[in-house]
Amino acid sequence: MATYFDPTLFLRLPLFTSDGKSLQDWLMLFKDQTMHTLARDPLLSISAIINGAITLYVLKFLLSKSQIPGFGYPHWFPAGRIYGGARFFVDSSTMISKGYKASKGKVFKIPRWRSWVYILSGDKLVDDFHHFSDKELSLLDSAKHELQIPYTMGASVHDDPYHLPILRQKLTRNLNYLVTEILDEAVPAFNTIIGQHCPPGTIFHFKGLLSITRIVAQTFNRILVGPDLCRDTAYNAVSIQFASNVMFTSLIINLFPRFLHPLVGRICSKFGSNLPKAISLTRSLVEKRRALMRSRDLTEEEMNTDFLWWFLATATGEQATTESLATRILVVNAATIHTSSMALTQALTNLALHPEWAVRLRMEASSAFSRHGWSRNMLKELHDTDSFIKESMRLNGLGSMGFPRKAMQTLSLSDGTVIPAGSLVSPALSAHSDPEYYPNPDAFDPTRFMEGTCKDKVDTGGMVRTSSHFLPFGHGEHTW
Repeated sequence: MATYFDPTLFLRLPLFTSDGKSLQDWLMLFKDQTMHTLARDPLLSISAIINGAITLYVLKFLLSKSQIPGFGYPHWFPAGRIYGGARFFVDSSTMISKGYKASKGKVFKIPRWRSWVYILSGDKLVDDFHHFSDKELSLLDSAKHELQIPYTMGASVHDDPYHLPILRQKLTRNLNYLVTEILDEAVPAFNTIIGQHCPPGTIFHFKGLLSITRIVAQTFNRILVGPDLCRDTAYNAVSIQFASNVMFTSLIINLFPRFLHPLVGRICSKFGSNLPKAISLTRSLVEKRRALMRSRDLTEEEMNTDFLWWFLATATGEQATTESLATRILVVNAATIHTSSMALTQALTNLALHPEWAVRLRMEASSAFSRHGWSRNMLKELHDTDSFIKESMRLNGLGSMGFPRKAMQTLSLSDGTVIPAGSLVSPALSAHSDPEYYPNPDAFDPTRFMEGTCKDKVDTGGMVRTSSHFLPFGHGEHTW
């Protein structure tokens, strides 16, 4: 007959003390005394909680046996990862560059405040990264926390991203028309913001990034809301400010522990003030188009002129409210304006540093325009311009790693490396300065990409075509 042994029996045995109390009695007495002391001194309670959390963190760190090397923090110091998380905000490029050189072709990790980011390097692993499905590596779930979407854009943008399939489907089908619209708007936008202030023979000093951002906002909104609203100064100001607020607010929120995010988000977020402005500026256009839709059946051509028409034709229920439409318009602007503006400003800066290329690029553009006008076919003949901008983006990237994605399940890479579920994963952009791919990588060489963009190779090597070592737009199925 089996006998059950109760391990708590030892707790009840009397100790060799004068009062004969058991270990369990002493533990209970200690607990009571401790709770009584903490209740009388709140500061002591807080201190105990903080010290307990630090102790648990240190024990977890010491007991972890990850085979993936980490960089950017002092390994000898148990709380070094906290230092590394702070360093990431100001020196991530050095951290990732060091990891890339030491672990090229492998996976390494760098610390953030609350987690590791697993960085992939080498063609094979980067291809692995971009071949995982959304159910395995999610960009949307990563953006929810990285951009703090509930506080910067509204929870519905993450919970019901109906705009994404609309954009994927419609952009491809209407690309030729949209390119023509963008090129047509770029000229008056540039003339209004810069050209009219700079007559021939004069020198005009202007704030480069600010001016280019205004040009990009007006030009892009031509295909977002149409020619009238895209030239509204107040509307463009709200769009630009919203995009800036998203980046700034998410950065501030992510400095705090997760349990404080709701409080910090409510304090810092400007979404509540940006949205009413956007609604007031777009309401008239939305109502005008709704009235037109009710008055007659519109042709497919009439409803394919900009993003707002696409949303109006597809959205249902809550999606179709003016508030929801204005939110999606702001979100698309946030994803586009500043990245495009910074890339264009960097290209113009490089052009100023290499003025000998100005004549060459102008002649190429004039020749292509004379044959095709403002069209996609014109862009396909801008081989020198394509290579120039591509080299600018390689040398002056917008970050040290691609936008991370969240592992929705445990992932196994082709080299056998296992990425834990819930981790952030990203490719290293250090490949842009790797001499294996780009000889003399620190030099600005506008001819570097011409072999891939000239003549019939334009569709395989053009600026928007990526590879596992040219990643300004990402790579693979989810290239943005």
